[in-house]
Amino acid sequence: MLWEVERILKEMHEEKRGLPHFLVMENVTNILSSTHRDDFNEWKKTLEKLGGELIETVGVPSWHWLYRRGERVKNIYRFVLKDS
Repeated sequence: MLWEVERILKEMHEEKRGLPHFLVMENVTNILSSTHRDDFNEWKKTLEKLGGELIETVGVPSWHWLYRRGERVKNIYRFVLKDS
């Protein structure tokens, strides 16, 4: 699905239809694993070329169910996309 979103964004950009102001996607737990890291970095570069910006990385609050499951930090990627 990631590559389909990329295709749609590139198509919108090329056709000068305008890009969304924000792109919010599911935080996939395994996306930063060694298996997927290169694909994720390629995805980030594509978004940055389209004007995207990484906003923040946050800690998981101790009261949250993710914390109880052992997840302490989440990278939250929110890209503000601008037409070039």
